[in-house]
Amino acid sequence: MVNQEIKLTATSRTLPTKSLNSQRSQGLVPAELYGSSKPNQHLFLNKLELARVYHQAGSSSLVDLFVENQPACKVMVQEVQVDPLTDNFNHVDLLQIAMDKEMFAHLPLMLIGESKAVKEHGATLVTPLQEVEISCLPKDLIPHVEVDLSRLNNLGDTIRVKDLQVPSTVKIITGANEVVASAILQKFEAEPVAAAPVAEAGAEGVVAEAGEAGTQTAPVAEAGSPRPPRREAGGEAGKKKSEEKK
Repeated sequence: MVNQEIKLTATSRTLPTKSLNSQRSQGLVPAELYGSSKPNQHLFLNKLELARVYHQAGSSSLVDLFVENQPACKVMVQEVQVDPLTDNFNHVDLLQIAMDKEMFAHLPLMLIGESKAVKEHGATLVTPLQEVEISCLPKDLIPHVEVDLSRLNNLGDTIRVKDLQVPSTVKIITGANEVVASAILQKFEAEPVAAAPVAEAGAEGVVAEAGEAGTQTAPVAEAGSPRPPRREAGGEAGKKKSEEKK
């Protein structure tokens, strides 16, 4: 992983800066340079040049910044504000890097290779982690960390942070056991089968047929309604026999 040289030029601006929207319409983007124990500098960047540099460097690569007659300094893009309607740059923060001090950065993960588990066994690739935090000297900074998917051969195989390969000059700070990528079998729940429709009360045809066949259905008492009077065993016949005995 060899760092390519990326250059960006800037001009100074004074505060308060008048007519910022007018300046933006002319292709100038306001920026702030800070860090390295030096006073902040208020700058203008060329919109097209900034777009090219940001595409190359993102927020994880060093950029050589040239401000008018000053010596070039190493910076990293820290924050970019973009107009939500036009996607144009509104403002940029640049962090000046001290080359002799340890630095910290968040590096994107780059997926390489092909997973056998996904290709041949129908696994689903899950990548919950998109970046890792690292520390190193600025001269040892790498633009990204590669994730070799060819390690995922079987269902359930997992790549963790501790499995990532980086130069010995770079230290990964993100937790060693955090999952970077895994091959899992996606489970799909069967859709519930609709229940058969229940005959509604008042289906006269069905009740009539049941009555004609000599079958009677006992009425069902609603909750809270009084129960019907209890009949003695034997009905009317039992009552007559009782009277005869008397």
